[in-house]
Amino acid sequence: MKVTVLAITKMYTGFCAAGINEKGKWVRLIPRGGYNLTSLKYRDGSYLQVADILEIDGEWKYTQAPLVPEQYC
Repeated sequence: MKVTVLAITKMYTGFCAAGINEKGKWVRLIPRGGYNLTSLKYRDGSYLQVADILEIDGEWKYTQAPLVPEQYC
């Protein structure tokens, strides 16, 4: 799924990123390594920015709807 990043925010001791997918649904990106700054870093050393388009291979991790329904891991 492709996600256009629309928000990067500070969350507790880390960061959170969210955007919209190709169907216009909000998606909150939950990194496997946690919400630290390195989870927002590309292999070339640059950082995730608003308007970046990502190809996500994550999946919906819930059997019931969570409080924040846009969460993908």
